[in-house]
Amino acid sequence: MNFLKNYNLILGIRLDKYADYNIVYSPRLAIMKILNRWKFRTSIGKGFRSPSFMEKFLNYNHSTFGYKVIGNENLLPEKSFGITVGAEYLHPNSYQISLLFHHVKFVDHIMENNLGKINNDDLVTYSYHNINNIYNGLEIRGKWKITSTTSTSWEINYMNNKDDEGKSIPNSPPLTICNGYDYKSPKFPFGLTINTKWTQSYRPAYHDMDENNWIYSDKKRNAFIIIDVLGNYSIKKSMKINFGIKNITNYTDNQY
Repeated sequence: MNFLKNYNLILGIRLDKYADYNIVYSPRLAIMKILNRWKFRTSIGKGFRSPSFMEKFLNYNHSTFGYKVIGNENLLPEKSFGITVGAEYLHPNSYQISLLFHHVKFVDHIMENNLGKINNDDLVTYSYHNINNIYNGLEIRGKWKITSTTSTSWEINYMNNKDDEGKSIPNSPPLTICNGYDYKSPKFPFGLTINTKWTQSYRPAYHDMDENNWIYSDKKRNAFIIIDVLGNYSIKKSMKINFGIKNITNYTDNQY
């Protein structure tokens, strides 16, 4: 078929069979179209994950830090359905840019669960439970070769994650922007990398272990930026020294 000659297709299926469940089929279809310097991609598929042994049967006491973790034998396997749509443009000698949208719907997603203090126990009990939620996101990435010795990359991530009640998942910053700058000396075996990450302002939340509830702050957490500076020096082909400073701006948040 002439139509198929213009596309790359990947079709797959995964079968899971456990003693406690019926056979589960997880199909996946991915399609890519190349048009000059453009690549267009999309995929659709299902996912399946059985609860792990620890999630079902763990019994861990960490009294030093005031909590314990117990498994949940009644956990159901989690299932998901996801779609991605993306496009990429590549200039061979200069730059690259890509855009990707993803949507994932979880059914019986296995998540941590705070049960609070049970039966007047002094320890807070953590376990696992099944919930339904939806993860939506948009990623924009780019690379630019400025000169033969310098290059830069950047990434923009927008997230809109909701639980089964339509509420935003706590502590999920809606927008982050990352930048990276690389330099390689043409005369010496030396390289330098500068990474920055900016996080948009959002309302943080902390988990009240006594009330087993998320408490949102009255004030938004201010937007912040973290900068790392990393370097390397090659003594020999088989030996390299790495050094650097992380969080050079010394950003801290005493509460969160």
